[in-house]
Amino acid sequence: SFPTVRQATAQALYIRLLEESSDFDLRSSPTHDDADQQHVVPAEQLAEASELVSITPWSTDNEEVLSAALRKMYEAFRIDLPQGGQSMLAPRKTKEATQQ
Repeated sequence: SFPTVRQATAQALYIRLLEESSDFDLRSSPTHDDADQQHVVPAEQLAEASELVSITPWSTDNEEVLSAALRKMYEAFRIDLPQGGQSMLAPRKTKEATQQ
């Protein structure tokens, strides 16, 4: 179920973030180009993201809480929000869809 997946993903991300002791480089292949620094998350933002991951109730079904937390995570990691009508949260299946 989605709550279980969200909780497990948050736990794995939290553990990964704890391994970082300074800035977090999101580039696929690190370069020394200063213009490419937009993909480097400063240590301060990384600490804020770690705290957010640890205090958010990821197993909740409250979409407002989850959406707010995800927006903050996207902002912390400098990732653009999904566009074009895509939801940040997986749509719920209706009973009809699960019966088919």
